[in-house]
Amino acid sequence: MKKRLLVMLLLLCLLLTALTATAGAEYTGAGGLLDCTLDGRTFHFSINGRYRCESNHTTGVLYAEDHKLLSVEAKKSDGTVVPIAEWRPGDKILAKVEIPNFNCSRCIEDGGLCGSMNKTINATIEFTGDDFCHRWRNSNNPLTTRMDHIRGADTNDYIDFNLYCYDTSLYQLRHHDAGKPTCEEDGYAVADWYRCPCCGKCFLNSNGTSEITVEKKLGHNFNANGVCQRCSRQAEAYIYNPTTQSKSYRATATEAIADASTGEEVIVVSYAADKTDPIVLNKAVDLTVNTGVTVPEIRLEALSGQNTGAYTNINNYGNVKLLSSATAAQQLYPSIFISNHGSIDEITVSSAIAQDLTISNTDTGIIGEINISQTDNPTPKVQVTNNGGTITTLSGSPKNVALCTGTGSYGTITSTGGTADQLLDTNCYFYFPNDGQKWANKCAESKVSGVIVSYAPFTVKVSRDGSALTASNGSYTIDGVNANDTVALSAVFTSNENGLTADKSTITSRWYYKGESKNASEDNTLY
Repeated sequence: MKKRLLVMLLLLCLLLTALTATAGAEYTGAGGLLDCTLDGRTFHFSINGRYRCESNHTTGVLYAEDHKLLSVEAKKSDGTVVPIAEWRPGDKILAKVEIPNFNCSRCIEDGGLCGSMNKTINATIEFTGDDFCHRWRNSNNPLTTRMDHIRGADTNDYIDFNLYCYDTSLYQLRHHDAGKPTCEEDGYAVADWYRCPCCGKCFLNSNGTSEITVEKKLGHNFNANGVCQRCSRQAEAYIYNPTTQSKSYRATATEAIADASTGEEVIVVSYAADKTDPIVLNKAVDLTVNTGVTVPEIRLEALSGQNTGAYTNINNYGNVKLLSSATAAQQLYPSIFISNHGSIDEITVSSAIAQDLTISNTDTGIIGEINISQTDNPTPKVQVTNNGGTITTLSGSPKNVALCTGTGSYGTITSTGGTADQLLDTNCYFYFPNDGQKWANKCAESKVSGVIVSYAPFTVKVSRDGSALTASNGSYTIDGVNANDTVALSAVFTSNENGLTADKSTITSRWYYKGESKNASEDNTLY
């Protein structure tokens, strides 16, 4: 009897040691104790169990040094196992344990009435607790579960497991001062209160107990100018319906994008100077940044399936610090058109985000840099057009970029996968306004600077005696001409509508033959 009492006291001491472990210790799984670091916080997990044999004897397990808690993870409803940081209400909690050389000590002491197990248990224990996100799991409130038939399917023994998470809950509850609800915040006038950021439940204390019901926020009451008549907040954006020509203001651009329906536009009219949150697009909707508005980032994320149109227009009249996109998406945007009328510091996008992606810089537009990531995908190239504005730097692969005709200047163009001329769209040239070379569609280097990308300013059709000649590599061959023969040649110049014109590109018109040049006769005007 004394021996049995000594064993029970020893187990009790081991239990108290585990439950009173200090936060400063570092645990690696031995003795059922394991530390996990999540979002910069350390979680102290502990697991123990009580084995009950078929003779109704109990023995403590997961206390010895070689008894281990190997991991704590979450299991989604579809069976997917993820890190515990990704646990959400409805998920299971999985604790992987290793219990070597396990026996019923009472049965051994009493002569082995229920036999000996002498085997290692390697198992993943499954726990359920929908309040795991906000509730401390200490010695008074562990997660519990039972594993049956430890020594075989025909043996009525089991282990009752307890899982603890000391010092903190999985999510830190957010404190709210007592008060009535406002336009943007729920309220509880009786006392300070706490809310779980995961499940949204509210409590009177930071331990996630004493649940309460709070009053819902009032919502903004915006006037025709987008100013709330209750709190004076200026709306960030409004939804414009071109059919009814009506405006519907929202507190944030994110809310406006979420609420926009097919055919409607989101107009950003203000953005706080200290706000760093990006404007995120995840559905096909038109977005405009108004003049005078500065936005830290517009981010194109994968299309969510809320496809409100066949294309997405992004029109910037203000200042956008960064316009970015996901590298790739399972569901592509049909078409994205980015038109810059103001300034964009940086555009870093991938052709793999859309079936068709066009970047257009207007005559009032300034773009600091454009970076098109190289991807091997079947989507068309990103088309870049600079119509009179300035693009300081552009880099991209010939696989993914096509520089189209325009009148604006580029500081530096860099090909990341070949020569610079491979970036040119069909029939386009580099025009060097400050170089004697002027026009070129060949460049052996990967980089070119100080250029305009444009079609030739005009096309030429040459005729002999009224019959059109066919050019070969830009030259015409006239056969059957003898010395002193008079040949009547005429040339018709047709201006191209897109790109530089002749007067803007310093073009001179001459006849050339045998490597020499001869001016057109004064009485035979070239068009």
